[in-house]
Amino acid sequence: MLTNKDLFKGCIDIEELDGGIRPIRFTRKQFSVYEDNAALSLRSRCPSGICIDIETNASYIAFDYNIEGWARDWLYFDVFLNNVFVHTIGCSPIEEAKGSFHYNIPKVHKFNRVTIYLPHLVDIVLYNLRVSYGASIRAVSNYEKNLLCLGDSITQGMDGKYPSSSYPVLLSRFIGANILNQGVGGDVFNVHNLDPSLPFEPDIITVAYGTNDWGLCKSMSEFERNCREYIDALMDMYEECKIFVITPIWRSDINEIKPMGDMQSLKNSIYSICEEYPQIDVIDGQMLVPNMPHFFGDKSVHPSDEGFLHMAINLLRYIMQ
Repeated sequence: MLTNKDLFKGCIDIEELDGGIRPIRFTRKQFSVYEDNAALSLRSRCPSGICIDIETNASYIAFDYNIEGWARDWLYFDVFLNNVFVHTIGCSPIEEAKGSFHYNIPKVHKFNRVTIYLPHLVDIVLYNLRVSYGASIRAVSNYEKNLLCLGDSITQGMDGKYPSSSYPVLLSRFIGANILNQGVGGDVFNVHNLDPSLPFEPDIITVAYGTNDWGLCKSMSEFERNCREYIDALMDMYEECKIFVITPIWRSDINEIKPMGDMQSLKNSIYSICEEYPQIDVIDGQMLVPNMPHFFGDKSVHPSDEGFLHMAINLLRYIMQ
């Protein structure tokens, strides 16, 4: 018998809430790290990278939803039919906190694979998930490989409009891997974010912090301490994994000098700390997204959907080597 969890990919559990369900991507320990910061707590509850993924002979799929909060004022559901992106349903700005989703499924095969990526920048609770009367639903098999993406707002997908356009989702589709996106807007190298009991065993890990550390750390020594603690703990947990550490991508103020120093010094520190581990490849983030405001949703820090496509394609060259 199928459970709610069988219907979703990209999450580690399903939270039951007064008749509704919220798919989640963090453990309780990880949520506790964010709970004292309202912005981080909200962003950690957003279902970035999570999708409904089923095979069905139904003529439609539908559900209701409540928006409990949003990190950006838009929401879109991206629909893939038999692995082809065919439709997006949503709005910008968000018009109502409550709404309904309905997709009429074309009769391509007797059973069609329907994949619906949930809005990645809102805290959403789903209700009354349903298909046409008498239809059957089958779970979709997992891929053989697991991809864990760790990072800040850029990993979470800000400021892309469409949830399937974030670089973690694009990478997972390119290489055929189950994804867990643990990006949280505003996050930094923080060893407490890691949970050895995480019920997800990755084969490949991407790590992308540093752009927020650059503005928040008071000194280079503080940054180096935080970065080293994080990388050391990560390697203790995943010594058999292939890990790609991505230095900060281009941003419009990249030539400024912060209290901790310049961005080049921060990048050099990441390279120096990671070179102790042969399992880690460091990727220069400034080579991933075109260094032009046009490719950034906010013109300065966060890639647009087009920018994320460049980022994913360029990352793929390193990961597939």
